[in-house]
Parts: sequence; C-alpha cells; structure tokens
Amino acid sequence: MSECFIPRGLSRATRSDLFRAESRKRSRGKPREARNPDGVGVQLFCQFVIFGIAILFFATLNYSQVNHPAVVVKASLSKDKITLGDVTTYTVEVFSYPEVKLGPIPFGSNLSGFEIKKDTILPVSRLKGREVRRAIFDITVFTVGTFTIPPLAVTCRNQRGDSGETVFSPALKLVVASLLEPDSTKHGLKAEKPPFEVGVSLWPWIGLVLWGLSALAFVLWVLKHQSAKIAEKEKPDLRPPWEVAFAELEELLLSQHLRQGNLKRFHIRLSEIFRWYAHRMYRIPAQDLTSEEQLEQLRQFLRDEPWLEATRFLTFCDLVKFARWEPEEKQISENVECLKKIIEATRLKPIPKLAAEPEVVEA
Repeated sequence: MSECFIPRGLSRATRSDLFRAESRKRSRGKPREARNPDGVGVQLFCQFVIFGIAILFFATLNYSQVNHPAVVVKASLSKDKITLGDVTTYTVEVFSYPEVKLGPIPFGSNLSGFEIKKDTILPVSRLKGREVRRAIFDITVFTVGTFTIPPLAVTCRNQRGDSGETVFSPALKLVVASLLEPDSTKHGLKAEKPPFEVGVSLWPWIGLVLWGLSALAFVLWVLKHQSAKIAEKEKPDLRPPWEVAFAELEELLLSQHLRQGNLKRFHIRLSEIFRWYAHRMYRIPAQDLTSEEQLEQLRQFLRDEPWLEATRFLTFCDLVKFARWEPEEKQISENVECLKKIIEATRLKPIPKLAAEPEVVEA
C-alpha cells in the first residue's frame, strides 16, 4: 500500500480534503467488489433469509394440512336446556378440503325424534382453504325428559376414489323441563284469575236498532227521489211537436258545442231534433231508419220544397257526422235555418190518422 504524501504547515481542514481526494484516486481503478466487500455479504445474507422464510412457510402449510383431518363434522345447540314447547337451534358444519370427495350429506336424518319447525341448508362457502357446508334446524320437543341427538354420518373419498371413511358429528344432549318445575317462576307465570262475570246490557242492541232504522230511512229517501226523477222523465210531453222541436233547437244553439269546435256532436243532436219531430208528426221511427229510409217515409207526407229542404238538411248533417266535413259558420247557420223552414212549413198540418182496415166480408 503506497503512502499518501501531505505537506506540513497546512490547516487541519485542508489536510482532510487532500486526504479524501487522494483516497478517491486510488480506489478508481479497483473493481466494485474490492471497493465494498461488505455490500456483497449483505446481499448474500438477505437472499439466504428470504429463502429460509419461503421454506419455513411451505413447511408450515404442509404441516398444517397433515395435522388437520380431511373431514371434520361439528354440531352445536343454541340452548341445551329448554322448557316444554320451546325452540332451540341445532347447527351442523362439515369442513373438508377441495380434493376430498364427499358423499351425499343427509342433513336432518338424525332428527327423527324431534319436531323440526324450520330448516335452512346454506350454500357451500370457504374458510382457510377448506370448504364449509352448514345446515341450521329449529327443533322442539313436547315431552319432558333428557334427549340425545344422534351423530350425523358423513362419508368421504380422496381424489383417486380409494375406499374412504365415515366421519360422525358429536352426539348432543337436550334437556326438556316442565313449566311447573320450581325454577319456572323465571318465566313470569302468574296465579290463575277468577272467572269474569259478563253482564247483559241493552245499550248495544239499542244502538244497533237505531243504526238499522237510520240506514232504512236513507235507502227509502234515495228510492223516493230516484222514482220521482224517473217519473218526471217518463211523463208525456203534451206540447205540440213543433214547440218541442223549437225548444230543443234553442237549447242546442245555447250549448257549448259550436264554441268548443265540436261540430260532429252538434250535427248529431241537430239531426236527432228533426228525426223526433218527424216521429211525433208522422209516426216515423226516429232511431231505426237511415237518412235515405227516412226520406222515403217522408215522401208520402212532404211535397216539393219541404221534401227538398229535408233532403238537403239530412245530407248536410251526414257529411259532418260521417265524412268529417268541417263546414264554415255561415253554412252551419244556413242549415239551421233550413230546419226551421221545414218545421214552419209542416207545423200547421194535422197529424194524419191511420186508415181503417177494410172489413172482410165472408162469402
């Protein structure tokens, strides 16, 4: 190792800087391992520790799988002592590794001596690398005594299908006590009450009778008013046919059909006024005939201008009702005047009498 020459007479800080610079020059040509031999040892030590931890982990995992049995069946009761008719919850859990094949698990087959109120089979879940199958039963007994819940048998085979084994759940004891035991006071039982004497009261019957009479009076009042309205509607109109027609026409003109643009409804009512007028005057059916058939019936009563006006009036109404024609306001007024002319022209004519049937003379 060559020595480092540092002149004397310099300050301590200057001598330290010169010493570090000389040391850097000497270490430039050396390899990395020679410059820092301690770093290589640290890396080797870290790799050794990591390798050892991995081996320990896998060894622990294999050890845990070897020490844990392939299938474990557990059973428990929420209450191991109940009173007569009380309910307790019986839970069965089957733990197994995925590579183990389980036979059909007869959940509930060991509960034949108990009454099952509710049963729930949960789907398969996983817990720490094992599959868990769980069933929950709410059971009860109606006989006093100590009962034993038999073990549940679970068969299993390995992945290769070799002959397997049968694993049993632990047997559990259930004590069913009577409600009349000395410690039954905690259930809050009270002494028997004396019988309650029920007296006879007339007020409920009086109220029921009054309510029935009120309901009957209301029904009679409604029927009376309804019959009065029906009689008013069925009362014959003794006015002349032209007066009825003019009154209905005036009521139609005061309605809101034209203001609301409901032309079809207006002309339906307008043609009905004419039909009922012809029915009252000439005994022509008002609703059973078409416009053409009605005109044929009117041909024997109307002549020349009145019949032409009736033809023009009914044709105008049919175009609006069936052809969806929308006439102008002036045309509607002219059609209304046409109806008035027909009524004015025919109002003075008497109602024709039916001709008497000829008498049949026997030979």
